[in-house]
Amino acid sequence: MARTTKSALLEESIDIRRRIERNEVVRALADAGKCVLFSTHMLWQAQEICDRVAVMAGGRLLGVGTVAELCARCGATDLRGAFFNMIEMAHLTADVREMVADE
Repeated sequence: MARTTKSALLEESIDIRRRIERNEVVRALADAGKCVLFSTHMLWQAQEICDRVAVMAGGRLLGVGTVAELCARCGATDLRGAFFNMIEMAHLTADVREMVADE
């Protein structure tokens, strides 16, 4: 990665040493004002290192904010709970739209 890079795209890592190194790099880049886009389905990793989170499911953006904001919005105690609550709310919303369209 070049020193003048303004953003970075990082994928998840299972290896513990690599994960620790990646987290240190991510934090250093963020502290330097850089944007880091981190894609993962391991929500505990996102909760551990991300300042802001965008939650997507089924190709739809369901929510954006800090972990605390997303949890508060969904009545959850962690990002995993917020994720599942957002999915449930999205499905309920779609079901309601279908019922209204049928009437």
